[in-house]
Amino acid sequence: MAVVRSFENVESSGRVHPTVVDCGFSVFVSDGAPYLQLQTYGSENRVSDRKVSQTIQLDRRAMLTLLGILASTLAAQDGTPT
Repeated sequence: MAVVRSFENVESSGRVHPTVVDCGFSVFVSDGAPYLQLQTYGSENRVSDRKVSQTIQLDRRAMLTLLGILASTLAAQDGTPT
């Protein structure tokens, strides 16, 4: 588990990963600040019972940064200005 400190645009050709998983989310408050927690679960092909595989947490600043990344990515795809 980790709290995301920053996002870095990494140039990559990218490809869709062949494994598909579910992602749970929860929102909680710590010391008066909101956090978004995302947790993925092992793939259906995993031998063991369903359990959390990876967890990341985003504080307010990271949530706003990610929101901006998502908005500009979607805008670039549909041609609308951000």
